[in-house]
Amino acid sequence: MYSHYETFGCVVIEANAIGIPAIVSDLPVFKEYCIANKTAIFAEKDHPEGLADAFIFFIENQALFNKNEIATRTQELFSYQRVGNQFHFLYDALLLSKNAVKDPNSLQ
Repeated sequence: MYSHYETFGCVVIEANAIGIPAIVSDLPVFKEYCIANKTAIFAEKDHPEGLADAFIFFIENQALFNKNEIATRTQELFSYQRVGNQFHFLYDALLLSKNAVKDPNSLQ
C-alpha cells in the first residue's frame, strides 16, 4: 500500500488477516496499527528507491515474519467481536451523553 494519502488501508488489514505482512508508506495512519518488521515494512513516501529497498528487504528477510502471529494479532484487533464491542461502547456513550443533555439528573 504505497500511498501518499490513506485513511485506513483495509487492504493491509486483509493481508495481515491471512498472515501476510504489507509494505506500506511511512504515514502516521499506518503506524497506528502496523508494526515495523513484524506486520509491515515501512517505505518512505516519494522515494521509489526506498520502496525498492523495502521489497528487497522483504525477499531477503521473509523468515522475520511469523504468519501465525500476524494473523492472530489482526484477529484480536479487527475481529467482528472486537469492532462490534467498540461500536457498542460508542453508541452507549453517545446515548448516555444525549440523555444527560435532556435530563441532567439522569446520571445521578
